[in-house]
Parts: sequence; C-alpha cells; structure tokens
Amino acid sequence: MKMMKVFDCQYMPEDIKKAFFDLTDDYKNDCYVSWFVKDELDDEDNDKALLVTKWLLEEGAEESDEEVLINHWW
Repeated sequence: MKMMKVFDCQYMPEDIKKAFFDLTDDYKNDCYVSWFVKDELDDEDNDKALLVTKWLLEEGAEESDEEVLINHWW
C-alpha cells in the first residue's frame, strides 16, 4: 500500500486550472490524475505543466519526484 497526497483541481486558480485541463483533456470527469512533481520539466507542454507543478509545490507537494493525485472534475 502506498500513501499519496491528493489535490483538488477546483482549488486551483483559474489560469492554473485551465492549464491542467488543457494537459488532461483525454481524461473523463470525476477521476484522479497521477502527477509526478519535478524540478525540471522537458515536455512540449512545459509552461502549462510548470504552472501546475508550482501550484502543487505551494500547496505542500515535495520536490523530489513525489507522485501525487489530482482530483479531476468539473
């Protein structure tokens, strides 16, 4: 069993929530998204992912590749 922190997308500021939904548009409503918190991001959606990651860090996520869950719903 693994204990993980859970964050709710509805508590994100609007610009960060939009970035999160843009990155996860393949997901359905009412699910959880696994997210790895990283110091450096190297994917094509870097700016959006960095916004979400910075918010997670401000809300209590760790910087050491911690895996968290984000409640994805609207």
